[in-house]
Amino acid sequence: MNLHELLSTRLRERSELLDRIVAILSADPNVRAAWLSGSVSRGDDDALSDRDLSVVVSDESIGERVDRRRTYAARSAPPVLLMDNLSNAPVDGAYLLAFYPGEAGPQHDDWFWQPESGARIPDDEKVLFNNTGLPLMSGDDWRRQSNRPPGAPLAANAPLGEQLTHKITFFWAMSIIAAKYIARRDGETFARMTSLIAHTLSETAQLGEAGQLNLGADDASVASLASSGSRKQF
Repeated sequence: MNLHELLSTRLRERSELLDRIVAILSADPNVRAAWLSGSVSRGDDDALSDRDLSVVVSDESIGERVDRRRTYAARSAPPVLLMDNLSNAPVDGAYLLAFYPGEAGPQHDDWFWQPESGARIPDDEKVLFNNTGLPLMSGDDWRRQSNRPPGAPLAANAPLGEQLTHKITFFWAMSIIAAKYIARRDGETFARMTSLIAHTLSETAQLGEAGQLNLGADDASVASLASSGSRKQF
């Protein structure tokens, strides 16, 4: 497969995946609206771009949607990688990074779920459907309101095993994203990404070493795996 065929395949697979997502969401009686943000909405995306998918659900179903976000994200295709990040989630909602399989490399969608009450659709984004006539608002105002300060990706009391799992998942996710900047010949962004990845590996090693001292017997195997693998396997 030459470069032209590779990029054409990625675009086709991305379009087919979105068609499946929209068909599933629009048929769900608890889903009120959905839209795309970011480069795909602006029209300056390329075959390697990810998608930011905002989904509004009824207030009555938001709790169940948050709890089962991984199940819902897998309805359109079986994901190869999923990653939570609490700091990216809308208020009273959920966020999930998802990579889906593709012949020409994984497809990347960022899911954002939010409750219907107070939801507004930015007037300059790509609306996929709006079943209940949610009101529009200025896109600039929406982005300012949606832009949350950096925070912890997990709950403060997350167990060590969950922290290690997140770090390792983050490593793989950022490695995939870094690869597209190689393809784009964006050396500056790639350098920043590799620095972030290296820092993540260092943190993973530190967590593994701490786990050997602090974990109880039930988590001993997790500590052993983390401390032996965090430096060597990557």
